Amino acid sequence: AYAKAAIELRYQLLGYLYSAFREYVTSGQPILTPLSFFDSADPDCLLREREFLCGPDLLVSPVLNPGERQQAVYFPRGRWYDFHTGAAVSGQGFKRVEAPIEAIPLYIRAGAVLPLWPVRQHTAEPAEELTLRICYAKGSQQSAWYEDAGEGFAYQKGGCLENRMTQTGYSGAVELSWHRKGVWKSNWKRIRLQFVGLPFQPRRLRIDGKYVLIEETATGWEALLETGVFSRCLLE
Repeated sequence: AYAKAAIELRYQLLGYLYSAFREYVTSGQPILTPLSFFDSADPDCLLREREFLCGPDLLVSPVLNPGERQQAVYFPRGRWYDFHTGAAVSGQGFKRVEAPIEAIPLYIRAGAVLPLWPVRQHTAEPAEELTLRICYAKGSQQSAWYEDAGEGFAYQKGGCLENRMTQTGYSGAVELSWHRKGVWKSNWKRIRLQFVGLPFQPRRLRIDGKYVLIEETATGWEALLETGVFSRCLLE
């Protein structure tokens, strides 16, 4: 069961990891980086060797000792959200966290919009529902991910899609703007929006001017869109 959970997590993160590899190929930015890359002015970031960043938005604290079910994690400046529970943690500082065998300590940077692919049996299986996990932060933040066919060389002739999403957090609202560049056509038929860490009680959600039902969940708020793309989203 634990191995199955790890495999399913990998499938969820495939799009994010694919984008991180593409960034490495195009810019040289490493996929895995020490905390010093995130904040070189923080002495603790310079010294810590356990935690690392995977891509731009995920903080990982691997369990290194057999039987360890709790461990001290150093969180860099800013706010971080538990990937599994949505619980918020404020940096800069240490916090002792649970480290159950089925869930590695994994945290999302506040302000990130994390794309999550559906769990599948293999990558050739059609993927129709995209999940966007929106982690609240006040002010404007940008997230990006990349898509193409996953094989072949069509991307060299423009057969790809660069997604860039701007999240703007206010005291009583969150606004998303989605910009796309490229000719690659995604296969998404539905989008699931997951809002984490909201400092307000949402009343309504508008997608490109149309109202959409939003429901509370154990980790935040969620809405299912019967569309594979949108331009603007306003939650207030």
